[in-house]
Amino acid sequence: MERMTQRRGQSLLESFNFAFEGIIHVLRTQRNMRIHFLAAVVVLVAGLAIGVSKLELIALLLAIAFVFITEMINSALEQAIDVATTSFDPLAKLAKDIAAGAVLIATVNAIAIGYLVFSSEVADRSSRVLERLRDAPERAFRIAVLHHHLIGAPWRSRKKPVARRNHVLVSLVRSGADLILAGHIHQAAVSERREFEISTGSERGVVVSIAPGLGQPRPKRHGEARGLHVYEVEDTCLRVHTFVWRRTDWGLTAERQFPRGREPLASEPV
Repeated sequence: MERMTQRRGQSLLESFNFAFEGIIHVLRTQRNMRIHFLAAVVVLVAGLAIGVSKLELIALLLAIAFVFITEMINSALEQAIDVATTSFDPLAKLAKDIAAGAVLIATVNAIAIGYLVFSSEVADRSSRVLERLRDAPERAFRIAVLHHHLIGAPWRSRKKPVARRNHVLVSLVRSGADLILAGHIHQAAVSERREFEISTGSERGVVVSIAPGLGQPRPKRHGEARGLHVYEVEDTCLRVHTFVWRRTDWGLTAERQFPRGREPLASEPV
C-alpha cells in the first residue's frame, strides 16, 4: 500500500510538472500567448487598483482563463497537425483556421467583458465626483481638476482635449463647479462661462482655466510656456494672476478678475 501511494504521488507530481512545462513552452514559443499574458497582467492590476467588485473580478478572471485555454488548445492542435501531415492538406488548414477562430471569439469576448467592467467603474467614479460637487455647502468654492484641457490652446497644439469635451463641461457646470482647472498643453488660457455662452442673466459664473507648464519646456517644442497661475478667491469674484519664468525670476504677466455667482462684476450703465 505504501509503494502504491508513493507511486501515485510521484505520478501526480509528474503530471503537474508536465502541465507547467506545457504552459512555459507556449509562453516561450507563441507570440500571441505572450501578448495575452501581458494584457491579462495589465487588466488585473488595473482592476485591483480601481477596486472592482468580487463579481467583476471573477468575470475578468474567467474571460482571461478562456482566452488562455483556447490559445493553448490552438497551439496544441497546430503542433499535432504539423506532426501528422507532411504535405499541404486542405482539411488540416481548415482545422487550424477553426481553432484560430475560437481564439478570436474568446479574445473579443474578453475585450467586451473588460469594457463593461471598466466603463461602469469609470462612470461610477465620475458620478461620485459630480455628487460631491452638488452636495458641497452653498458658499463653498467648488474646484474640478482635469489633466486634459477643455478649451482650445491659444497656439497650435497637436494635443487633443478631453474626450467628449462638451458633455464633461456641461456635467461639471450643472454640478456647481466654480473653477475647472486643466493642463496638458503647457499654454495658459482663462475664460469665463459667459464669454463663450450666450448669457440669459440667470446662469452661474464658471471659470475654465488652463495652466502653463511649471517645468522646463521640452526641446524643440514651440508654443509652450513656463509659468503658473495664482488664484485668489473672494466672496464676489475670482482673481487669476499669471506668472511666467523670465530666466532668473518670476514675472507677473497678466491679471484677470471674474465674477462669482449669478451677478456680473458691474452693472451695465443705463
